[in-house]
Order: sequence, then structure tokens, then C-alpha cells
Amino acid sequence: MNAEALDYLRRHSGLSLSAEGVFYFHGEIVPNTRVQALFHAGLEVRSDGDVTLTVGSQWAYVACDGVARFIDSVGVSDEGLVLTVRGRGRSVITDPILGVGPDERFYLWEGESGLPAVLTRTAHQQVAGLLSESVAGQLTLMLAGREVPVITLRRNPRAHEAFDNP
Repeated sequence: MNAEALDYLRRHSGLSLSAEGVFYFHGEIVPNTRVQALFHAGLEVRSDGDVTLTVGSQWAYVACDGVARFIDSVGVSDEGLVLTVRGRGRSVITDPILGVGPDERFYLWEGESGLPAVLTRTAHQQVAGLLSESVAGQLTLMLAGREVPVITLRRNPRAHEAFDNP
């Protein structure tokens, strides 16, 4: 197959990712939960904003209107913020940026250069239980002895955007 034809097939794969983190193929939900998990593990956000899915040696573009990373659980430990990121497993971050978008969902960046992730409903409830209000009236998350402010975002972030209060 020539390069142009292959690029066309990759760009018109019919794969899309919803704001809730559910994969669709030509408008129909991908029904198998194991395939959903496999797809999340193979997601990549490129620096140009394109979202791709790699399974084995094959890859294709994925239509994605929002972020492409989803946080399924949140907790606090002595080391930092403990996250379970869908398709990536557990990690601990020490320098999170936490914001609330106009859609009233929590978004998180792993530092200023990290890509955004959206908290799922369960993670949203977990982080809400960890928040407190500062003297100035701002919501904060106490993490390793310091307050991490919850920022009000001007707009919902896109998959490839490092933090810049989008």
C-alpha cells in the first residue's frame, strides 16, 4: 500500500474518544471492556495535538474533542497525589496543577509541562472530599504540607495543551 493511501486510512479510521473516555468506532460504542482498556493503554497525544492509538505495529488517528487522559481514582499519600490513570496504572505526582473547567469537571496536569487529564466521576468525588477552603475563600488541596490551589479555568483544555490556564 502506498504512503498516501495508508495515511488516508489512518486519518479516517472511524475511531473516536468521548468526553467520558469511551471509544467509538464509526459512531458505535466499542462494546468490549478489554478492548476499551487496550485502547486506553495505546493512546498517545502528539505535540501537534493529534491523538493516535497504537496496537502492536498498527496505529491510527483518533477523533478527540477534549482531553485524552482520564483519572479513575485520586488519593493523598506522604509522597504526593496518588492517581490511577486509565490505561497507565498508578502513579504519584508531587507537583499537580488542579483546575475546574466551565463544564464543572476537574482537570489535572502533572506539572506545567504535563498534558491534561480529566477526573472521572469517581475521582471527582474523591478529590472533592480532599478539598478545603483557604482563608481567602479559594479551594485548596493539602499535599505534603502545602496548599495546592484549585484554579478556575477559562475554558476546557484540549488533549495536547500544557498548563496555561486554557
